[in-house]
Amino acid sequence: KAVYTTTPIEGYTIIQILWYLVFTEALVVSPRQIVGVITDEVQNGDIAVHLTRPYHYVLHHYAVYLSGTILKFPLYIIGGAFIVILTTGTITINPAGIPLLLLSALLSFTLSYVILATVGLLAFWTEDARPIEYIVSKLVFILGGMLVPIDIFPQWIQTISHYLPFIGIAYAPARLALNYTHTLALETILLQIFWIMIIAILLFFVYNKGVKKVVMNGG
Repeated sequence: KAVYTTTPIEGYTIIQILWYLVFTEALVVSPRQIVGVITDEVQNGDIAVHLTRPYHYVLHHYAVYLSGTILKFPLYIIGGAFIVILTTGTITINPAGIPLLLLSALLSFTLSYVILATVGLLAFWTEDARPIEYIVSKLVFILGGMLVPIDIFPQWIQTISHYLPFIGIAYAPARLALNYTHTLALETILLQIFWIMIIAILLFFVYNKGVKKVVMNGG
């Protein structure tokens, strides 16, 4: 079961909350727009052009998405960290954990992509997937722990959050940045990989179903 089992951090300080928000905002805001891009390509038929080219449509968009995302992420981190250090004079990152923190951030972006690409491909049936993207974004804000740590919520909300993939986008990597240990790093990364694999299967299933509609209808 994909449950985040490590004991929650008790009693967040204001400084911890500020650093937490630096990481969650950077993780959620950095990714490039993908749902709108896929929706537009499905609506105007450009997806049929992509299907004639020598690359996989889903992997092509992942490469484009990731290239833009990893360029923006350091800017958001540096900007947010500058403000927090300027106002509080503190830094909470354990330098020894930076390599695994970066890996966790990469997995966070990948998890975001497989979720949003799946949503975007629903345009084959809904014509416009942006309303679904709006709902997903709000789930990330609350159940994914972007706005505040999951630990602050009532226990029943925490329980729900721990069984959903959104926790791997913001809360899990941000919490790792605040409270780095090798055990927590391993748990966080395994959690993210688990959800990436599950949703990637769903993504390719939706893609294959959608492509059949393009082929049958002639683009």
